[in-house]
Amino acid sequence: MRIPLILCLLLLVAHSHAEIVIELDGNGPGRVFDGIGGLSAGANSRLLIDYPEPQRSQILDYLFKPNFGASLQVLKVEIGGTVNSTWGSEPSHANTRDEFEHPKPEYYERGYEWWLMKEARKRNPDIIIESLQWGAPGWIGNGEFFSQDNADFVAQFIRGARDYHGVTINYQGIRNEAGFAVDYIKTLRRILDRNGLQHVKLVATDSAGGDHAWDIVPEMASDPELSKAIYAVGGHYMNYRSSDAAKQVGKPLWCSEESQSGDSPWARADGYAKLFNRNYILGRMTKTIICSLITSNFEYLAPFNVPLWANPGLMKANTPWSGHYEVIAPIWITAHTTQFTKPGWRYLDGGCGLMGEDGSYITMRSPGGDYSIIIETMKDVGYQNVIPRKDTDPLPDIPAQSMRFNLKNLSQGTVHVWRSNKAEQFVQLPDITLKDGSFTIALEGNSIYSLTTTTGQHKGSHDIPKESPFPFPYSDRFESYALSKTPKYFSDEAGTFAVAERADGRGKCLRQIVPQRGIEWFSNQPCPWTIIGDAAWKDYEVSVDVRVGEQGFAGVYGRIDDPLSRAMPGGYGLTIDDTGAWQLKDTTTLVESGTVKPISWHNLKLRFKGGHVIAVIDGKTVCSAIDDFHPNGAVALAGSFEPVEFDNFVAKPFKGRAPEPIAQWENLALGRKATASKQLNGDYGGEKATDGSHASGWCPDAGKVAGEWLEVDLGSEMTFDRTIIDQHKPGQYAGA
Repeated sequence: MRIPLILCLLLLVAHSHAEIVIELDGNGPGRVFDGIGGLSAGANSRLLIDYPEPQRSQILDYLFKPNFGASLQVLKVEIGGTVNSTWGSEPSHANTRDEFEHPKPEYYERGYEWWLMKEARKRNPDIIIESLQWGAPGWIGNGEFFSQDNADFVAQFIRGARDYHGVTINYQGIRNEAGFAVDYIKTLRRILDRNGLQHVKLVATDSAGGDHAWDIVPEMASDPELSKAIYAVGGHYMNYRSSDAAKQVGKPLWCSEESQSGDSPWARADGYAKLFNRNYILGRMTKTIICSLITSNFEYLAPFNVPLWANPGLMKANTPWSGHYEVIAPIWITAHTTQFTKPGWRYLDGGCGLMGEDGSYITMRSPGGDYSIIIETMKDVGYQNVIPRKDTDPLPDIPAQSMRFNLKNLSQGTVHVWRSNKAEQFVQLPDITLKDGSFTIALEGNSIYSLTTTTGQHKGSHDIPKESPFPFPYSDRFESYALSKTPKYFSDEAGTFAVAERADGRGKCLRQIVPQRGIEWFSNQPCPWTIIGDAAWKDYEVSVDVRVGEQGFAGVYGRIDDPLSRAMPGGYGLTIDDTGAWQLKDTTTLVESGTVKPISWHNLKLRFKGGHVIAVIDGKTVCSAIDDFHPNGAVALAGSFEPVEFDNFVAKPFKGRAPEPIAQWENLALGRKATASKQLNGDYGGEKATDGSHASGWCPDAGKVAGEWLEVDLGSEMTFDRTIIDQHKPGQYAGA
């Protein structure tokens, strides 16, 4: 069909934007830029230190090396508190008051944050380093976080970074997303000053969620001492916005944690492109910290049972045994700001704004007159930090646009242009030459551009090994590590497991070294435990030697398929205490128990074959159960809050025979009619108990099951000798 020419012109006009004209004055007003950074906390970078060379250095280059990759300008780290702080637990430099009062160099070798700070500063001597707490060791303040004990503890961490590792920390926060206390902030400021740490500036308060992030602002307005103590006000997940009062408080405003989670690297990159621009345009926030720096934890560790948090990093490096890592779009979208600006540059408000519903732009200038303009042409669909977007989702239809910049009091030099879109990232385009102090650029939709008078930008590249599964079989005798170090691949989820000399002097072991429960963040774990291995492991044997102190216990867990949504690892656990009493549990549900003769060291062994779970202590089978609730999963070691020791860890295939053929039993209740006394709601009816799915079940009322009943109609008279109830969450719901 022919379309008249006049109609074609009308169609083109209807599908284009009018040219956007920006008057850009280098002497115009604007706040000082404080940088883009990444967060290493909650054990999200745990596996990075275990990478072999040269891959480990390559990953660090992508994160921190200027003009190579993300070129991060800020690193924010956790002050370890021995409690679960999202993906795991980070160790402390002072587990006890005695360790605090009598510090030793090896205490400052625990964990990996010291190492990471050094590596970041080695690559970028100007990188800004911040520290923040989630939880704290239990000795502090008799359990009170906001105490002078804790202020002293923080000061010691900062001094330890300087004295033992040569790292100067620039900023210190109050507490991550767990409130604040005005008196504590004042105390912390005084303690830092008293310790010669006047250069360390305080950020308050790292609270989360909309206007609540700025709750400290009214307090500052009425309390001059508090206001003087605080250098910057920072909040989390604020929809690009700050309160009007915050904008008038006279302090730098920071987005001190933000994330773009999801399965699609480009969707996350799209989110970061909008975030870095709009945080300033709408909220006048001059720093953004990304959570997280890197996904370098076991992928099955999905905090709070939220799958979107399984992979939030700028890049992914969680298989150190293979050397494989992934450099994805968020790295290059971050580079569009960090490789073209530096902290200390100044925003030009006249060059910062929204482009209707199809993008935004910000402009910054250097003290010398150079400038960079970052433009994103993404659809404004509102704030989205946890929307499960996929790579297969179609991109929105965004027409081409044109922008003209008229420059005044800025460099008139050549403009260099870099662009990223879903198909290709960080590509240099032809330069633009100014004419009469102006230039124009045509912009494609769903893209990000950096326009700059600076040079030196670069897209780093390395050959990357192929990914491979966790090595199996796997064993560790812990002899090859320095004292106080975390052995390869073990990821502490509560407490701290570190290499130590065995109490009997026979070499080294893995010891749980935290003597009491810490001041928890949000994820309450009843006992220390550390996880290792592959979620796909199915039929295997895991064995470990354990030494239990007085009134303590130690255990080995297997087939852990739900690590962080329960009070204990979701799997099967064999534990033994100091009296020789042992228990086999499905998570917290007792399967069988008994007693063996107590000796100094016991060998605990779990064997899995199909639906069989076999417990072995000191070479003798003490229990054989049939339970198919956890068909596969990783391995964990657990212990009490005391110096529990582990040695001679082995995970290997189990090729032995099961006690009885699995074909001898079947689920007679499968698909049968079930009737219940009551149900929590439509998702937890009696029929859910017999649907064969471990992901569903009957629940009468959350936490209230006394007197309730479930009846299953088997359809006819049957003979059976075993009843198995899969209790998914104790006291909540069950399947038969």
